[in-house]
Amino acid sequence: MGLVKSNTDLKSLRQAGQAAGWVCDAIVNAAQPGMTTMALDELANRLLAEKRSSAPFKSFDRFGHAICVSINDETVNGPPSVERLLKAGDVVSVAIGSECRGLHGKAARTVYLGDSPPKEIQRLLTGTEQIMHQLAGRTIESLNDIAHWMSEIAVSYQLTLVKDSFGTGIGKALHDAPVIMNNPDELTHVIPVEKGMAFVVMSMMSLGKSGEWAETEDGWTQKMKDGSLSAHVADMFLVTEGNQLEILTRPGEVS
Repeated sequence: MGLVKSNTDLKSLRQAGQAAGWVCDAIVNAAQPGMTTMALDELANRLLAEKRSSAPFKSFDRFGHAICVSINDETVNGPPSVERLLKAGDVVSVAIGSECRGLHGKAARTVYLGDSPPKEIQRLLTGTEQIMHQLAGRTIESLNDIAHWMSEIAVSYQLTLVKDSFGTGIGKALHDAPVIMNNPDELTHVIPVEKGMAFVVMSMMSLGKSGEWAETEDGWTQKMKDGSLSAHVADMFLVTEGNQLEILTRPGEVS
């Protein structure tokens, strides 16, 4: 884990976080039935360039795209395609990375393509995002607290945590230590926080019961085994003075 301490690096980290959050919001707001998932990727490339940011997902393990687009029972890592069309009623998750002067950002959002989501889908969307509202501006002593709070939220919204889902540290590396498990049953040791630590919380929940997933034939997409709808929301946090959490991917919005 590399702590972010210099003023120059902190400025670039905040810019990377803002770029990731802003572009991800713009992409899900632009998503419409009839669009291809590749059209969203093309939009992401243009918007990242406008924010003077590069797309680190492209070079990650030869993924080759700026974003991941996962639909309905897919929870994460879906590669964009010129052949896949978005449809009315789809639950669409978009994840994106950014890089500004060597510092990285990451964000994910999930939306429903339609005027008014059914109650169970709204419950899924609201519950999956709720941890971000709980963390922004909060003072914490251990990253383990995040898993316990996330589990409580899942129970309160009658949702299931996706098994083996986790967030990571971020900074000069897109994926850095520590690994932050979402399920408290999967925690193995206490992870204390300290000033300058940056990390991504990746909330993944489903309407199913098992939380189990399998990788599809494309070698990337993770799909729920029970076919249940799932959602993925990710935001980036920085530990500041007094172990207070600053949200970097949507400043001023979540409180």
